[in-house]
This record gives sequence, structure tokens and C-alpha cells, in this order.
Amino acid sequence: MLVAVDETGYFRDQSGEKIGLVTLVTVTDSEWSKFSSFIKKIIPSGVAGVKGRNLTREQRIKVLKYLGKKTEIRYTTFLYDLSSGADQWVKWHRDETIRKLESSVERMKDKLFPSYKKDIELLRNQLRKLSLGDYAKFVMYTELLIAWQQYFLFDYFYTHIGNDNWKMHHVLDMQNEPQKFLRLVRSFMILTVNEQNPNYRIYTPAEWGKDHPFIIKHSMEGDINKQNGHIFYEDFRIGNEQTDTCLFLPDLVGYIIYTSILKRNQKEWLKSLKRIRQNRSYTITTKHKDGYYHITGFDRAKNPYQVNKIIKEHWKLMKNI
Repeated sequence: MLVAVDETGYFRDQSGEKIGLVTLVTVTDSEWSKFSSFIKKIIPSGVAGVKGRNLTREQRIKVLKYLGKKTEIRYTTFLYDLSSGADQWVKWHRDETIRKLESSVERMKDKLFPSYKKDIELLRNQLRKLSLGDYAKFVMYTELLIAWQQYFLFDYFYTHIGNDNWKMHHVLDMQNEPQKFLRLVRSFMILTVNEQNPNYRIYTPAEWGKDHPFIIKHSMEGDINKQNGHIFYEDFRIGNEQTDTCLFLPDLVGYIIYTSILKRNQKEWLKSLKRIRQNRSYTITTKHKDGYYHITGFDRAKNPYQVNKIIKEHWKLMKNI
């Protein structure tokens, strides 16, 4: 199963009506093969290096119509509302995260395996050294992955086991200092999928039982409620739009959401987003039954109800389109 992640919009040192999005798209192996064949008919040269904004109106409509019919292509988008500015809240968020890590180590020092404690302490030290910009990227990717990994399997509850090999292949878009970013995010995500950490979990449909390929490949000692983070995030890498064509999908979805917000007075863009309503992940529909994205921000813990007016307007328009 492909898991592709890309970002869209503004993220740092912006004021006024600025937003940033991080979008994750999952695709089964069989559906990716079908989509690859389809997209070559729409874009004969292929989608390597092609951005959502480069599509013609006709191409865009054809692709969105195709996606809207595919239940094995799902997206999760986290929208960061940065209207109140970012840097002061990023710094506050970083300090709070480090404080919580130190508190966790102290509170559970007698219960943690030495290796687990060492991993947390290493993570804390690495976070301290990150610039505000790099920390912001770290948070945006890990928050999205943590929320997504809990429920994504329910998007594939009815998927035939032969439609995928049930191994996870994670591809993130290009970053500054890619290897450093990769190691930090992967290490953190492995820690979240740990039998000693009750705050995070990959929930699996009980109806699948122990014989489902995903359980066989990822569970610890056959327990469907305990997944091996090292295996789940084994194939986890930084990609490149020129060679990793799967990054086209989160780029396109992010672009459609972003543009439909900025150009919310143009019905065409609102309708474009509605075409992929059924592709919303269980993660999104669990948080917001009628929503197309999850609204968050670095100041959300202190100001949970303060939302940019353009997002409120877009939300109302999408409910009535």
C-alpha cells in the first residue's frame, strides 16, 4: 500500500489570511496500477514532476471524476490555520513537547525498557536542536501520521485481500536536510506504535481476525491490537516528484482544497472538491462528519475556537454546494 504525503500553501512567518495544508493519500497496489494506466491516457508524458496547478481544466475534471469513483484511494488533509502568526506558537509548542517528553520519562522511568527510555531521551535532545521551521515541519507531518494511522484500516475494511500486499510504503515529499528529517520523523513514529505507549495505536477491524495479511505482517505475536512500529515504518523515505509519481496525488488533492478556499467565490473550485468527497478518509469523517479537512494549528491548544474567517466561509459553502 502506498502512503504519499505532500504539503501545500504557507507555513511560517505569515500573517493575515494564510493557511498551510499537509495531505496524505493511501492507494492499494492494485488501484495504483489502474491509476497509472489511466493517467497515461490523460497525460501521455506521465505525471513525473507534474503539479496539480499545471493541469488543464479538462484534465483536472477527468482526474477528479476518476478518483471520485475509487474507494481504494483515500486522502487525509490537516489544515494549519496560521492567521495569528506562526513562530511564537511554534516555539511555545516545541517547549511544551519537550516538557511533556521529560515529564513522561520521569513519571515512567521505573516501567520503561531501557532502550525505550533511551529513544525518548534521544528524541528530546534532537527536538531541542531543531530550528522553528524544521520543528514546524516535524509537527505537521507527525500529527497527520499519528491521526491517520489509528483508523486508516477501516477505509479498507471491505478491500479484497488480493488487492494489496499489505506492506506499507511511505513516501514524503522532498525536505531540507532530507536524511535528518527522515530519521527524526521515522524514529518518532516508531515510538508511537509501541505496546508500552497506550496513547497511540493502530486500530484494526476485529472482523479481520489473525489471518488477515496485514495482521500477519505487522502484529506482535499475533495480537491484532499490537503492531510492530519497526515493520510498519520500515519502508519510510523521502521522495522526489520527478521519480515518485505517487506524490502527484497528495499534491493534487492539497491543491484542490487550497484553491477552493482561496477562490471560494468561484463555484467551479467548490464543485471540484466535492467530486472527491467519497475519498475522504475515516480519519476525517470521524473528526468532522461533513468536513473535507481537519483544522488545526500550533496555537490550537490555547485558542481552540479561533478560526480564520475564510475557513469558516469555505466550510459553510462546502456544506451547501
